[in-house]
Amino acid sequence: MKRNTIVSLLITTLALGLQLAGAQSPSGAADNAVVDKQVVSEVEVALDKAGYYVGKTNGDYTADTHTAINSFQREHSLPVTGTITPEVLKALGLQ
Repeated sequence: MKRNTIVSLLITTLALGLQLAGAQSPSGAADNAVVDKQVVSEVEVALDKAGYYVGKTNGDYTADTHTAINSFQREHSLPVTGTITPEVLKALGLQ
């Protein structure tokens, strides 16, 4: 293979990987990457009061946040997405 072809393939692969990584936050929750820290913090506090959240309530969407939302959604017969949806906000009394 020519050097230019290999470089082009590497660049294309890297670009695709970056696009896929940008589509999700580190915790795997695509929708929460753009959620305001204040909203995340309010959800964390509400989940903590309801007994679902064990992490820091600082507005950082972490794996703990994702896990707590999944559990809350599952136990409240909501679609289990691990994301802060309008249904989650409503069920938590935040909307």
